Amino acid sequence: MTRILFVTTSPQLAGAEKQLLALASGLDREQYEVMVVTLKGEREGRLLEVLRRENIKTESLNIQHKWELWKLIRLFKILKTFQPDILQSFLFFDNVVARLFGYLNQVPVVISGQRNAKPTTGMRLILERLTLPLTTHVVSNSEAGIRALRNQHALEADKMTLIPNGITLPIGVHNDAEDLRTHAEGKLHIGFVGYLTHQKGVEVLLRALAELKHSHQPIYTSIIGDGPELEHLTQEAIRLGLEDAVGFLGKQEGAAGLMRAFDVLVLPSLWEGMPNVIMEAMAQGIPVIATKVGGIPELVTPYVTGLLIEPEDAQALAQAILTLNDQHLRERMGAAGRARIEQDFTLETMIERFNQLYTSLLSSSKKHASSIQTA
Repeated sequence: MTRILFVTTSPQLAGAEKQLLALASGLDREQYEVMVVTLKGEREGRLLEVLRRENIKTESLNIQHKWELWKLIRLFKILKTFQPDILQSFLFFDNVVARLFGYLNQVPVVISGQRNAKPTTGMRLILERLTLPLTTHVVSNSEAGIRALRNQHALEADKMTLIPNGITLPIGVHNDAEDLRTHAEGKLHIGFVGYLTHQKGVEVLLRALAELKHSHQPIYTSIIGDGPELEHLTQEAIRLGLEDAVGFLGKQEGAAGLMRAFDVLVLPSLWEGMPNVIMEAMAQGIPVIATKVGGIPELVTPYVTGLLIEPEDAQALAQAILTLNDQHLRERMGAAGRARIEQDFTLETMIERFNQLYTSLLSSSKKHASSIQTA
């Protein structure tokens, strides 16, 4: 039985955490014993609750503030008790923690995650370069992430692996999807789903919608999600005269199922990795307008599964929205997107790729340990 300890910073069910949940739940229980540790407190999200319903062991270090980093000491006890064969993390801070604690506890295999292609700078870059040599392997969910590792850290090819995100198919329909569709009836229904931060570029979407006010094309936009930019974006929509054309729906459980009500998904991010939300839209036959950043061009093929624009270009976004006012074009792109996800981005494919990686890395680790003993 192979023991895997997953470490993640936040218990929120955001992009990386959704992939962690899918992976931890999908691994063969006869082959793997799994445990998940979050660094932040359990009250900040539902990840641990959902994992426990799947009969997966969980722990929370309950770190709420920077001055509580001393609570990381508990991770020593967890590692000593659980004795994992593999220690895996996903994002910057949990990568640094897992590398240090994995090294100090002599965990055989330490796997880090690379989930966006934005260049690392400042203190993050220093910590990355200091701790990266302590990892056994790095997994990126996009080719863009692989290029970033190669260009910024000169990481050797045999130290990194591309494993794209996977999603469960089919995606269930949300109970409120039909009501949301009815609310936008007779209009081109644009949708956004995500955490409302500057990174997501929602203000660019609002500027594009303002440009389209006089296009004589009835458009309604639903924005699903919360975050630190919510109040600012709400006020910006009012300032631009969009209060009747944009609905802020807040955070919604099962938001992927609500996307069935959209005609088009828009993701105008300034930087990204490989967004789950795009895959979830494509899996439901919804065409996508998104920016040419990170791993998005690996998902969205222009004029095949959607349209790509440059980040922060409101005029280009407005034109792309008008282009997808063609129902036949949307249907063709939607069908192509669904086929692409079913072929390359299923959860089963992702889990099998991780299973192969685990087997390979553990085999190499055992050979290395044996050679040291022989010497």
